[in-house]
Amino acid sequence: MRKIIRQRLEPLLERNARNAAAAALPTRVAALEAEIAQPTVVSPASMVQIERLRTSWAATQGGAIIGDGADAPRPLVITPLVLLAWDDRAQPIADASSGSFWKDIQSALVAANGGIRFGHTNPETSNSGAQTLLLLAYGYSDARNLSMAQAQDGAFREWLAGVERAVPAPDDSTGTLMTDMLRFGPSKYDFVAVYENLAIEAMGSPAASNYGGLRTFYPPATILSDHPYVVLRAPWVTPEQRQAAGQFRDFLLSREVQQLALDQYGFRPASPQVQINPGDPASPFGRYAAQGIQLDIPPQVAVPPGDVIDALVATWRAARP
Repeated sequence: MRKIIRQRLEPLLERNARNAAAAALPTRVAALEAEIAQPTVVSPASMVQIERLRTSWAATQGGAIIGDGADAPRPLVITPLVLLAWDDRAQPIADASSGSFWKDIQSALVAANGGIRFGHTNPETSNSGAQTLLLLAYGYSDARNLSMAQAQDGAFREWLAGVERAVPAPDDSTGTLMTDMLRFGPSKYDFVAVYENLAIEAMGSPAASNYGGLRTFYPPATILSDHPYVVLRAPWVTPEQRQAAGQFRDFLLSREVQQLALDQYGFRPASPQVQINPGDPASPFGRYAAQGIQLDIPPQVAVPPGDVIDALVATWRAARP
């Protein structure tokens, strides 16, 4: 996103790889990979990143790079943010009340003084980290729409520091975070904030039965990763590219691909053509119901403007030990 905003996009292949492979590449491919990568479409994990792109582009370049109406972002697949815990270590989450969920968890982390390890990714580099930060901010403020003042509030920064003292050096990737939890167990993390589809994937791991097994918890208010598909309103996007992008989007939203995303990868379909059937043995929503996977999604928090998200990330940076 930052590269798009700066319009300083890197070549599709690193220079060393390009030099090493040039002799083996067809002429047209070699010409293409040497060009600057100017994307027709972006599809980050959630609207959090789209809002940051929208705000930053308007401030630095002027105009709108994100369309509306028929060109508005379209979700491809959906997965909410959840907490995944080792059952033997899940008591702080199980004891948290719905009305003060994150405040109760923060109090448990502070009282444990390092005895509980909570994992989330880096909100500067990872979508799930930014989403976790948003849920913490909403949980602290009890706001319906997070404001700039709330994102920069000094008392919130101190409260957040209590959470972050229980968080090891945050990973840059949600996948790596999930892998480390399974590999190292409670010696690394007691519970983590991850996407529901990764929690579902973890349930099928040989390590899933360790430490009492894995259990999924849904915060009383959550945030969705809907993997928005956005055809950019950028000066380099041609009408032909726009048409091709629309065809590719239609393919990704087809019944066959949406069913594959559900059955094989644990994503919720974005297309109404595909419905989740918890009674279907092929459905992970029936297979892992006993481990906390549920069909109903809690209410969603509002995604604030990009500048508020950026301010919140700055507050997090100041709160880190």
